[in-house]
Amino acid sequence: MLASEGEILTLRPVGFTPDRVAIESFLQSLPGRHHRPNTVSWSFVAPAADLPRFLAILAGTPPGVFRPGDPQWAEVEILDDRIWVHPGLIPETWARAQNVIIWLLGLGPWRVTGDVPGQDRELGIVRTPSELFDHLYHDPDIPRLDPKNPTESPPRVGELTTFRRYLGDPDTNDYFHEFLRVHDSGAFSFEESTAEDTWRWEGRLTPDLAARWSSLVGQLDFSQSSPGYEDEFEDRVAVIVQRPGEEREKTLDTAHPPESFAALVRLMDGWAQALHADRPVADLTDVRKIA
Repeated sequence: MLASEGEILTLRPVGFTPDRVAIESFLQSLPGRHHRPNTVSWSFVAPAADLPRFLAILAGTPPGVFRPGDPQWAEVEILDDRIWVHPGLIPETWARAQNVIIWLLGLGPWRVTGDVPGQDRELGIVRTPSELFDHLYHDPDIPRLDPKNPTESPPRVGELTTFRRYLGDPDTNDYFHEFLRVHDSGAFSFEESTAEDTWRWEGRLTPDLAARWSSLVGQLDFSQSSPGYEDEFEDRVAVIVQRPGEEREKTLDTAHPPESFAALVRLMDGWAQALHADRPVADLTDVRKIA
């Protein structure tokens, strides 16, 4: 069952435990945000340029009195067993709320209930945006992921983690490159390329891994030195973390990674080796070879 325009939604996870730190990290990355201290409530003003006026009204006398023509916002509350989303009153705030829900759906399925005036409705277990929305509104501040390439680099929105390996010599057209990418929405891709050909796999992280992915990336310390010397690395790779307008990169040795990178490097390197050998990967789902 589809949600109505402006319907208040409550989402409860099905079969997985969401990572609260990862969710809050994503909300923190959104434009127009305001997190009330010591509360579970987040406000998202749309367009984000209205945020200073919104904050001034909250701090006014009397505080928090909004009138016609004042800034509009969506509201999100992160509770122990559910997430509550009020989409606001205008298409721009509906779009901001949809962006939050679409990201949450990347973590796994949710049981969704709706609240319209005088009626509570069970909307069912939802796994994809099309099961909940018949129309996606334009967010004035956030470009959407490219549905044909959700792991594009650099990302339009959110955070992209890339595991990159260069082998051979591109100057002589004798090379082999690997790019393994994970977007914090849960989208995954793996690409191998030579001068003559390219092979690509796409899929998604399993719900359990998607729920803790941002925490795994968040522990990376890019200032931590790599053991040994770069010219002695057994297997030189790079780990790159990108957000719109921001990029961090670390060159390291998969055989001896810095401590904070060890878990992520071994995980992603294991995927690359398994996919290269056409073996299944337990942490990935819906994997398909594109070319």
